[in-house]
Amino acid sequence: TLHTAYNEYGEKGSYGYTYSAPYDLSADFHTYAVEWAQEEKDGKDVIRFFVDGVQYAEQWEAKIDNNDSWPFNKPHFIILNLAIGGTMGGSVDDAIFNVPRIMYVDYVRVYQRTEK
Repeated sequence: TLHTAYNEYGEKGSYGYTYSAPYDLSADFHTYAVEWAQEEKDGKDVIRFFVDGVQYAEQWEAKIDNNDSWPFNKPHFIILNLAIGGTMGGSVDDAIFNVPRIMYVDYVRVYQRTEK
């Protein structure tokens, strides 16, 4: 999810995508990537999402040109969390919390694209 104060139509909300894996994601480590390309097309930025090298979503810079609908041109940070339930994940049986839930992260890499 890209969290913003307003979406590209000026409505409160964020840009969200759901990835349905064709395999069990808990069985092994996987590569998750977010790629931000600045001014890629017609001066607009694009953010793309990948799982194991396969792109599953992209979001182009908002049509409304302000920091409330596209704040990604300002400094930002990365959050890794184990989000369970909520409006996107659906209902969750509380019994799953009878044992610890763990998210294993092997590494995090951040690259800066350089101009050619």
